[in-house]
Amino acid sequence: MILYKASRYSLNQLRDSILNMNSATYTEPAKVILKASVGQHVRHIIEMYQGMLDGYEKGIINYDNRKRNAEIEQSRTKAVEHIDSILIGLEKKEKNISLESSFGSNQTTLIPTTYEREVHFNLEHAIHHMAIIRIKLESEADIEIDKDYGIAFSTMQYKESLEAQAASS
Repeated sequence: MILYKASRYSLNQLRDSILNMNSATYTEPAKVILKASVGQHVRHIIEMYQGMLDGYEKGIINYDNRKRNAEIEQSRTKAVEHIDSILIGLEKKEKNISLESSFGSNQTTLIPTTYEREVHFNLEHAIHHMAIIRIKLESEADIEIDKDYGIAFSTMQYKESLEAQAASS
């Protein structure tokens, strides 16, 4: 299915970028945009996917109760291990599930959703954080990244259509 292919593509881009940077680039806070490190963004992406995968069997996903594992922020090796685990467990049978959230209150709300909808959410969420990571890598590190790293698939498709129009004019 294209959704899983796109998810694997983006997660592998993230994985490759982690492998191509040194520990300082991974752990040092960015000078711009939220001042977060690449590792903090990576941890956040990983833990959102883990929350989705952990909630699949129970039928209830709760992103609010993430583990917030600081080891992922500090260790590129651990981050890659977690991404590899997500890649292995990502593709599951579609089913109806609930998203549980408290929105910062003492009251929880259950929102009907589906597993594939949550995979889509996590893919778009990861791309958003990868765009922020890209800013740090391009402005503060000498790391080669894919031209479409951190770019939404719909944006890539739109740009391609504009280029095709310009070429045919």
